Amino acid sequence: MTDLPISLGELLHLLIQSTYHELSQLSELLPTRTDMERKMQLAKFSRRTNHQFVRLLALANWASSPETSNNLSTFTAHLDMQSGIYVQTADKLYLQEKQTLKGSELPQFCIVSAVDILRFVVLYPIQS
Repeated sequence: MTDLPISLGELLHLLIQSTYHELSQLSELLPTRTDMERKMQLAKFSRRTNHQFVRLLALANWASSPETSNNLSTFTAHLDMQSGIYVQTADKLYLQEKQTLKGSELPQFCIVSAVDILRFVVLYPIQS
């Protein structure tokens, strides 16, 4: 799935192409079916197509409301701000590691003692 935005016009175009393709397939296959099967296939096609276009109409109505566009722009600005903060933090941590902490090392922790402490905490949780 792509993360690129798609316009409502492109979405409508894809839906129309899909409907046309399905209708052309039905026109080739239906003559070989019985009358009852043809009616059932046409009913399924019309119900499915109607449902898809109603969903597209609901999406278009939702997207055209002013509250939605304001909320989406606010949300997008917030996500852009958070992304910028994450990038700045990563850059600062990288620079700090390369410049300030160049020769420093952390002591090795005693893994066996840490596992024993965690096991004790899991087996005998502190009760409040």
